[in-house]
Amino acid sequence: MTANMRVYINFRLKCTMKGCLSMKDRINTGTLSNGLVYGVRETDLDAEEVQLSLVLKTGSLQQREDENGIAHIVEHMNMNFDKYSYYKQYLEYTSYGLTDFDRTVYVFSCRNHEDSIRQCLFILRQIAEGIYIRSEFLEAIKQDIAAEIHSRSQAGKSETDQAIFEHAFYQSRIPAGDAESVRHTSHTQVTAFHKRWYKPDRMAVFVVGAVNHTEIQREIIAIFSELFCADKTHKDSRDAGMPAEYPSPQSQRLTKQLFTVGDMNLLEIYMKHTDQVEVTLKSDLLRNILVEQLDTVCSEALRSVGCPVDFFAAMFINFINLQQFCKFRVVYRGVQSPHQIIEVINTAICSLVNDPNIGCLVEENKKKYADYYSSCEFHSSLDVHGLLEECVEHFILGSPLLSYELDMQEITDTLNSIGYAEVRQAAELLLNIQATALVGREEDMR
Repeated sequence: MTANMRVYINFRLKCTMKGCLSMKDRINTGTLSNGLVYGVRETDLDAEEVQLSLVLKTGSLQQREDENGIAHIVEHMNMNFDKYSYYKQYLEYTSYGLTDFDRTVYVFSCRNHEDSIRQCLFILRQIAEGIYIRSEFLEAIKQDIAAEIHSRSQAGKSETDQAIFEHAFYQSRIPAGDAESVRHTSHTQVTAFHKRWYKPDRMAVFVVGAVNHTEIQREIIAIFSELFCADKTHKDSRDAGMPAEYPSPQSQRLTKQLFTVGDMNLLEIYMKHTDQVEVTLKSDLLRNILVEQLDTVCSEALRSVGCPVDFFAAMFINFINLQQFCKFRVVYRGVQSPHQIIEVINTAICSLVNDPNIGCLVEENKKKYADYYSSCEFHSSLDVHGLLEECVEHFILGSPLLSYELDMQEITDTLNSIGYAEVRQAAELLLNIQATALVGREEDMR
């Protein structure tokens, strides 16, 4: 009934600092004969709560040209189970759905009780089967999504998408959808999309909590093993509406708008980093170290030119493992233009590349990260939901899911292998600022 089963041995994450707790983490994964992947993560972080998820490698990128927003509609309709009074009366739970470019995720949180877990797994199976995609709910769902699209537009999120991905394939596949396309979507289209993409070989089910992994595995096998078998003719799940490879964004438009709130200037700067570079643990840690460097040198550089900075943050954004951007968020008081801010940041990045003394800062930041991962602060930040999100991310990206003992060891080894030359090289990639977009919005202070 199952294949490719992997079990990671039980362990305790230990911290010598006073007051730290130990943590149990046992991961049991497998693949059912119909292609569905499952994972049970047994942990003692929370004795009362269990989180479950159905994850699909299906999102807005799988939509055809005339289906803009349909993945979002399917997700909303699948959440209609909540309208049935039975579940409200007899099952204590919270739930939500999420549609993104490359995934659709359904999450449940319930009491750590075998009946509750079984009921949630049963609902997830019904979602996989499309039981709740009923025509009488469609118009109300479309109105809800239209309101959500309007809200996103008011919040400026669509402006950000347009500035970064204008003229790119992604712009026509924004997960929230297009209001006009959503309005004209029929029930026939919705059921066809579900049938085409909701297949076991694109799905995973995860359960995380203080559970007995053997019993939960047995429940998953009993509930999901008979789920409709994958249609091998759609194994790659590509059709005429889907390109063989996702195109890279075109050169970005420079939005000449600075958003002001009172006497505060709020500016977001997106610098295109690299295209189609595999994201690994080392590349993630390398960029995190670079972000620490950028926070330090850019904040100091802005203040040195008389730009009073109230808030500065740099971060790397990985767009579905295909596009990487370095995002700077600057809140400042002053008369500097966005182009002046970019020039200051550009100069600061040059200092990282050319100043050999900055290498000492690299070592300091490496030590900071190493200390954090072994600290009580890090351990106290772990929760059941975070472990579930980690399971989801590893499934979508196709990377192995490690227990925290192995994960922490790999982080330590990788940090030790990173040198200043690699950080400097990562900084050099940011010096080409031709593809830079400035985005933000005017906010109402009332």
